[in-house]
Amino acid sequence: IKGQATIVQKSAPQAITQSMSNLAMMAMVQSVLEKLDVIEEKVENIKKGQKNDRIGSIIGYFKGFMDLYSTFKTSEELNNAAAIAYMNMQSGLAKLHLQIEEERKKLNGAPVNSWQAFWKSITHPLHNESERYQKCYEDYVYDIQLYNRLILLSDVVLHLKGDNEVIARNHKIMVDYCNLHIDGSFKKNMDYLMAKKTSGISNILNYNRNLDLALEGVLVKDICIECKKEDIKYLNLEEYGS
Repeated sequence: IKGQATIVQKSAPQAITQSMSNLAMMAMVQSVLEKLDVIEEKVENIKKGQKNDRIGSIIGYFKGFMDLYSTFKTSEELNNAAAIAYMNMQSGLAKLHLQIEEERKKLNGAPVNSWQAFWKSITHPLHNESERYQKCYEDYVYDIQLYNRLILLSDVVLHLKGDNEVIARNHKIMVDYCNLHIDGSFKKNMDYLMAKKTSGISNILNYNRNLDLALEGVLVKDICIECKKEDIKYLNLEEYGS
């Protein structure tokens, strides 16, 4: 705006009026953009808060059950507490699953070739659309992997309850979801969007393919959750996993 504010002395009144009008319009646009940035930041904060609430709910019910596990005097007490913990953990997982689905729907609008990328850059000149969709892809893949890790906590509850046959069904909904939506066409589109940096998709599909063999192994022995110590440090869950 400063660069546009130079008005040559002795300019015609009409030119000065036009210049001032242009400055006023630019100032108004700038003000609107600043307000949009503030709104976008608040929306992102709300979304993060909702996501943390879902994750916290799953972890909280698991930790509460594990804290009380040694105090159960009868199998009935154990079964009742495990059933309550499991159902509440499933509620949090269901909400996270719905969030994952919303992220996938956003990716349906991502550019899948150079022409679409060019068109979106013209129709949305104030935003980097490719960058926005790349962030959405990263969130999508991360949240699926997060879901697969969190569901292991409910496996532990089922295992301690003695319902090992339910563990396979516990994973079925996400496996079916990935088989339906993360197909060759989706991966091809994401390869273009992410410049072929889609190892996250391959990791998810490999995890699902190996899941049956992995579950067969844990059903006949104690469950051990593999993760890095820094991943669970802030959750105070070191004593429940390796």
